[in-house]
Amino acid sequence: KLIGLLAAATWVASVVLSGRFREPRLTHFLALLFVVWNGLSMLWTVDGSATQGRVVTYAQLLALMFIIWDTVDTMPRVHATLVTYLAGSYVTVSALLVGYVVRGAASERYGRVTLGSFHPNDVGMILAVSVPVAAYLMWVPPARLHEWRRLWAAGCLVYVPLAVTIGDGFKFGC
Repeated sequence: KLIGLLAAATWVASVVLSGRFREPRLTHFLALLFVVWNGLSMLWTVDGSATQGRVVTYAQLLALMFIIWDTVDTMPRVHATLVTYLAGSYVTVSALLVGYVVRGAASERYGRVTLGSFHPNDVGMILAVSVPVAAYLMWVPPARLHEWRRLWAAGCLVYVPLAVTIGDGFKFGC
């Protein structure tokens, strides 16, 4: 949360100092409408604290959507963002793998595999979104890695079965 707040504060400062902000698209307004509608659902919800938590999460994701939209505005930046996301996804897969090897099983919540206090759906989403990212990056490596293209492609290719197997709760025979 602290990193997210720092990123948001840095972005707001850059917008204020530069006076530049990319014009939102229809998708942004639809996402804003989604967050507002979920906020209004506080009027009729059965579980106020759970609904409030989801509304806060959706608002944070909307802010992240605007930050990414405003700052990732060229293909090299898109590529760098995807590489960074895949690297973070590798950390998730590695942490799950270490959990299996060290403890014989990763953390479980609701009977499903997860990391620490993460909701299993969030871990699953990280792994699911990163599979097409890895596939894309396998075929479109960074331009500056031309001589390392095969190694890069292998690293992306290895990620796909790891994410699918680990995310499915593979327990090394346990």
